[in-house]
Amino acid sequence: MEQPETDLTIRVLGGFEVCSGNRVVLDAMWRRRKAQSLVKLLALQPGRRMHREQVLEALWPDLSPEAAANNLSQNVHHVRAELTRKAPGQQLLDANRTSVAILDGVAIDIEDFRQFADAAHERPHDIDRYCRALGAYRGDVLPEDLYEPWTDRARREVWRIRRDLLVDMSALPEALGDESVRVIASLRQVLAIDPLDERVHRALMRMYAGTRDRAAAMRQYRELVDVLEREVQVAPSRETEELFSQIMGRSAAPPIAAKDADTREPERPAANGVHAAVAAPSLSERMPLDLIARVAHCVDSAVEECERHEWPAFVVNEYAEVCGANSVFERLVGIDLRRADGAPGERNLLSVASDPSFAEHLLNWDEALGTLISYFKASGVAPNGSERPDPYLLAVVERFLGGAPEYVNRLIRMWQDAPANWERKEHWSYPIVWRTSGGRVLRFEAIVTSASFVEQLTINDWIPLDGATWHELRRLAAHDCGANEASPEAESVVQPETA
Repeated sequence: MEQPETDLTIRVLGGFEVCSGNRVVLDAMWRRRKAQSLVKLLALQPGRRMHREQVLEALWPDLSPEAAANNLSQNVHHVRAELTRKAPGQQLLDANRTSVAILDGVAIDIEDFRQFADAAHERPHDIDRYCRALGAYRGDVLPEDLYEPWTDRARREVWRIRRDLLVDMSALPEALGDESVRVIASLRQVLAIDPLDERVHRALMRMYAGTRDRAAAMRQYRELVDVLEREVQVAPSRETEELFSQIMGRSAAPPIAAKDADTREPERPAANGVHAAVAAPSLSERMPLDLIARVAHCVDSAVEECERHEWPAFVVNEYAEVCGANSVFERLVGIDLRRADGAPGERNLLSVASDPSFAEHLLNWDEALGTLISYFKASGVAPNGSERPDPYLLAVVERFLGGAPEYVNRLIRMWQDAPANWERKEHWSYPIVWRTSGGRVLRFEAIVTSASFVEQLTINDWIPLDGATWHELRRLAAHDCGANEASPEAESVVQPETA
């Protein structure tokens, strides 16, 4: 029999609504709760039709067959009567002696979502199809009926469909453009439901790396390692480890001066079997502005962000003055940055570069300081013959010149050779090779990320590159820094080669 035309739409994603065109005619506020449930139950079925006995069992399991059948008939009547009152001429249900169904002409958003998802998977390189499918997702299935058992299957199905769409979409180069913020936020929502899903962790790692945020990719990897160890006592899969190595750009470790060669610990594989390595200094492309705009820190919030990191991290301003650091950095470097009575320039990276208590621990001093000098010299705030030099910069220079002559002379030569037209980036990196007071050699990639255009702040993350470095950071976290300084291992420190 030909069914009547209708312009009704049933929505179950993000909340229940029945619309006639753009007008809502039924919603979750309708007082007929069982009539609502009848429409919802049918809308969730892949064929939008159920046998009467199935409906009775789902909605009135505790009633006798006769009483349940009477309730069903009454609620079919309530639905039809309400539609007659609010949308005359529109019909929604088809009920007979054997089954109850939603009419074929009625649109249902969960069916559209399924169809759009299938279309996206048919053409896996067409990002427009993924965007259309994800755009059809308005929210979880019937959040107002979270504890109704007949909603569970559809809720899990929609969650899986959305997860697969996001994971597949994250592998497309186009996802790193305008869609990146939405994809990342959606993946975080999916991960909150199932934090053990490695596919989602890997998708987030790819997205962060693709948007030139390797620090966030590293955090995502550590989050996965921690949750797997805590919940199921297993290590990440080989696929995850390989992705992590690709993101970090693992290659052979750079040579250390021959004078230091005998004091270094032999190269040890990380806990996951990936060998330690340090990437060459690099400058990444500009990050999307919408990503940067979401991270507009003041000094306090930037320091709070650093405190959430398990690795050394600190905040600097446009003068390369350290405005704050997390406890991991302070324990590693041995500097208390919480003091508020320091002399001008005392915390400036350039002014401490000639201090042996810092410089002797930085085994790749020339490489790291060369990058810093290029940045500082090109920043426009460095003293380059100005008639009225900044008093703060004069204090920095004075403190620097009061340092060890061998480091002062080396840095002056590097300053003279450094280009003044180096293009400043929102995101760049360089290697750090640090020797602890106990003689252990730690390898990091220093990732510098813009934290605020207004206050000219950057967050500097020293990302560990091997398992030995992670182990040492955890050891420092478990022991007082002063106890480490008193360790007999400190006697094995060999002074680095001087100019």
